Amino acid sequence: MGARLIILYIGSYEDANKIRALVRQTPYKGSPTYHALNVANVCLTRQYDLIISNFAEGVETLLFLKQAFPGIPILYFGNDTALANQAVSLGAQDHIVKSGIKVDTLTRIVTFAREREEHTEQLRTKTFTDELTGLYNRRGFITLLEQQMELAKRTGQGFMLFLFDLDLFKQINDRFGHLVGDEALIQTAQCLCKSFRSHDIIARIGGDEFAVLALNSRPEGQSLFKRHLFLRLKELNANPNCPYSLSCSIGSAHYDGNGRTMKELLNQADKDLYKDKKKRHCLLLGREDKI
Repeated sequence: MGARLIILYIGSYEDANKIRALVRQTPYKGSPTYHALNVANVCLTRQYDLIISNFAEGVETLLFLKQAFPGIPILYFGNDTALANQAVSLGAQDHIVKSGIKVDTLTRIVTFAREREEHTEQLRTKTFTDELTGLYNRRGFITLLEQQMELAKRTGQGFMLFLFDLDLFKQINDRFGHLVGDEALIQTAQCLCKSFRSHDIIARIGGDEFAVLALNSRPEGQSLFKRHLFLRLKELNANPNCPYSLSCSIGSAHYDGNGRTMKELLNQADKDLYKDKKKRHCLLLGREDKI
């Protein structure tokens, strides 16, 4: 008997039942198959091992699924060859032809898709991950930013781009050494992860520079994100065993598919960051005996 998988099918009830019936005849026959009519009805907190979809809402939903469920193989189920090719080019692992699908074919596709996704995820981790913090690195962030801009153009679901720059980080390195400086960067990364949502994209894009894409967010929500981060840093700085205080300057920009280029979007956030740093509109939460 094959491994037990938790499968999600996104599409019609009829096709979901067809997938269930086929899975029962494969070596994965003990696998539960959950169903959602569309992406909006998908349970984002449940863990899946395989996602199958007809992409009835458009292939751009694939980008959302890949972000929401990283490392999970996604398959297209349908008879539209052009849509299948587009889905595979954007990261779907394979195409299950709806008409005349056989049990042995489904078994082979699922098995190979899982193996390929695992290999792809290993390569992605090495290429797109910052070794020190475990966040995305600059290359990974730019790749995901491109994807999210394309998705926003098609769906109108915008996002907030935040840029963060640690204040006086050089003084931490000079006074306490680079090992302590590295710990400060790790602490900053952890504060960001606790301050934003699990599906937001968080990256270290430079030495002491970080960036976040807060997905499906509007400008009026940015103060809440900032407040969460301020509280996390305040908690960190209250620790008497920590020899330094962390504060940061913040810049932001909103994108809703309005035609701006990536360079223009990044420049807007960078100008906002410079303005924040210049006016000292940043966290100044440290004690006098700390940097």
